[in-house]
Amino acid sequence: MSSSPTEVCLTIDTEFSIGGAFKDPRTRRPIGRPHVDCHAEGEDHGLPFLLKTFQKFGIKATFFVETLSRTYFGDQPLRQTIEAILEAGQDVQLHIHPCWWAFRHTDWAERVAVEHPNDSCAGRTSAELETFLAAGLGPFEEWKLPRPIALRTGNLELDRTIYSAMSRQGLRISSSVGLGVYRPREAELHLASGRHTIDGIIEVPVLTFRQLALGPVGRDHVLTITGVGTAETIAILRAARRSGLEQVVVLTHPFEYVKCAPPGEEGVRPNRINKARLVALCRFISEHPDEFTSVSFSAAAPRWLLHPATERPELRAPLLASLSSLIENQANDRLRWL
Repeated sequence: MSSSPTEVCLTIDTEFSIGGAFKDPRTRRPIGRPHVDCHAEGEDHGLPFLLKTFQKFGIKATFFVETLSRTYFGDQPLRQTIEAILEAGQDVQLHIHPCWWAFRHTDWAERVAVEHPNDSCAGRTSAELETFLAAGLGPFEEWKLPRPIALRTGNLELDRTIYSAMSRQGLRISSSVGLGVYRPREAELHLASGRHTIDGIIEVPVLTFRQLALGPVGRDHVLTITGVGTAETIAILRAARRSGLEQVVVLTHPFEYVKCAPPGEEGVRPNRINKARLVALCRFISEHPDEFTSVSFSAAAPRWLLHPATERPELRAPLLASLSSLIENQANDRLRWL
């Protein structure tokens, strides 16, 4: 066990919504800031809640902000979102969903009715990926905002081609592997934890652990707020510390803090269980400063670049903690009032 605190990297994929526009382009349109702010019952439960919670507990987090949505929304809503995060003292890095590229065509509605846009960064040519990355980085350069050094691909989908494209665009770090969500075709990208150098880029995967582990039986599960209960999350953090793992990457989204209807539409309600999980995690980190500390990607990058390789131990959650998460998740999905 290291004498230094284990780093907890809270990462928030912050993105606007297609809003069903690809399924029904005649009547549906994308949803911008409401999908990020997540207003329900008189207050905002998305980005404003996250920023207030992090401020309360002194947490440093990284917001991977999707910027290709500018092709539809223009500058204002995206710039407002990024500036709100930066003004709160938090870190902003790059997130891309290639499906937004469809909106560069004025006749996008007719096009998507014929062929559904591809939203994956896997199976792309290097030239395609560089085009997306350059467009995604454009707003930061145009608005003279801190330039991202890290990338997260949409849906955690990627293959090895992304790393050479990143290098040519000046990006140094990726956090795009999450085996519990997507398993790349290349075995060298089957990374559950740690830090790893792939074609000159440091990959810091979202933590994948073994859930419902009983002997050889179990399943890969990504460490998320919406999928993992507080008891199981704390158990995984303690296991990571015992194993000597230097950092743990946690994934969440602003829209996970409401439920029952998509943000911006009628019927949306606060997701009280997910909100309580985030608060509990932040409180746990703040109350155990000798064991755990929150760190942003921009703050950790200089050290990660100097020491790019670490071990990747397999972490297993206690069976009872995993069962508790599953029961809580089922209740959260089925009971509107929770």
